[in-house]
Amino acid sequence: MDYESLMEVIRQRRTTRVYRPDAIPDEFVLKVIEAARWAPTGANTQPFEFVIVKDNGVRTKIKKIFEETTMVVEKVSAKAPVPRVSIRNFLETAPVLILVLGDPRFKQAYPRGKHRDEIFHASLSAAVQNMHLAATALGLGGSVWTTVSFVAAVKIKDLLHIPQIFTLKTIMPLGRPKARPAPPVKREPLVHQEHYDPAGFKSDDQVKEVIEKTTTSKGKLSRFRRL
Repeated sequence: MDYESLMEVIRQRRTTRVYRPDAIPDEFVLKVIEAARWAPTGANTQPFEFVIVKDNGVRTKIKKIFEETTMVVEKVSAKAPVPRVSIRNFLETAPVLILVLGDPRFKQAYPRGKHRDEIFHASLSAAVQNMHLAATALGLGGSVWTTVSFVAAVKIKDLLHIPQIFTLKTIMPLGRPKARPAPPVKREPLVHQEHYDPAGFKSDDQVKEVIEKTTTSKGKLSRFRRL
């Protein structure tokens, strides 16, 4: 593969939350997981395992857990309001969910110190990124990074008989997208040669302006993310 072919897959990746009900061949699901296997991981530990969920009833239960735990957050934290309309319908409508688990016992293979957690989560994140690109190459949608709260993770692991020692890094929906989302706005990266150029450093106000104008947190959605 040449560089441009790789970049075409990267540019075509989209965060997709609306799917057609078409079944996804098992071969495609396993290809997405195979891509994860080749991700770089700390000390080559490959600290991941995967749970594939296709059952409609189980997917509905997972979505319900998200909704219930979101309501708990809303009640206990007036400073962190959340949308009342669920934005995680894809957990129920996507024909396949892939739960990405991390086994923290592999951290003992990493150098001692505070960086163990960073290496562990970077390893899992690299695997998930490979999965997103593989799904794109297969013509599938699902590159959604679903952050799972601690409370939701405990309940989901209990539902699926997953040992609680595992970290539930994310839940990746997989399906054929109903529509192709528009490409996201990408800013030109600030590149510094040899040393950091202070002239390129953004003020706090400039960072806030970028968030409000070009990120998915802009406009009224941003109120759900402010502390």
